[in-house]
Amino acid sequence: MNEALRALIVWASFAGVGTPFTRVDPVIESDPTEIERAALREVLRAQERIYETRPIASAALDFGIGFDPTGYAWGKFRQRGYAAAFSVEKLKEGLEWNFPSSRYRLSFSRGNFSASPARQQSPVAEVPLLILLSRAFEEGRQVQFGPVRYALLYEDGRDIPGSLSLLRKDEDGIFWVTYNGLEQARAGIRWFLSVNGTLFGLRLEGEHIVFYKKPARKDSFSLPQICASKAVM
Repeated sequence: MNEALRALIVWASFAGVGTPFTRVDPVIESDPTEIERAALREVLRAQERIYETRPIASAALDFGIGFDPTGYAWGKFRQRGYAAAFSVEKLKEGLEWNFPSSRYRLSFSRGNFSASPARQQSPVAEVPLLILLSRAFEEGRQVQFGPVRYALLYEDGRDIPGSLSLLRKDEDGIFWVTYNGLEQARAGIRWFLSVNGTLFGLRLEGEHIVFYKKPARKDSFSLPQICASKAVM
């Protein structure tokens, strides 16, 4: 496979609206135009609504979700002002962690995040990954470009490695995450979508996520900086 064709396949895989291999046009550089800003405080405030609370023994535990700079999902857990987060891969192995009310065993299995008292291992509090993804998509700070709607997710690096992600849901109900490290997002415009001849991108500028657009053209095989996307499990 020659390099030009390989580049087109990669480009199509992240920019597709319906399926991951929707064809989009190659682009050339042109002056981008700012079209929207989202304050990080708005994004973080919206993320507070993502959590699902479950009773566990005589207490309660909040379950949430986030993504790292490589697009992998992390489970977020919160209780009485204390927060912790672990990658899904680590949770698949199971682990124990101290929270204000008790020490819990945390895990991820069969599409569910779960927590139970470490000693008794019952009762078990569970939240499906799908519920957390749906809440993140519906309750997160929204942006929309053409027919494509995204929820913004931001991690400052305290609990999950710093990242800026866009979550969308395709026509088949599959969730896709478009991911960036914070250094990447600050370094330059990251292009993530092409719709009807227009390319859309973002850059992290101070305390805002700034969105840009520019025209796409068919007569060049050069590609700008792009954001990668992947289906969420």
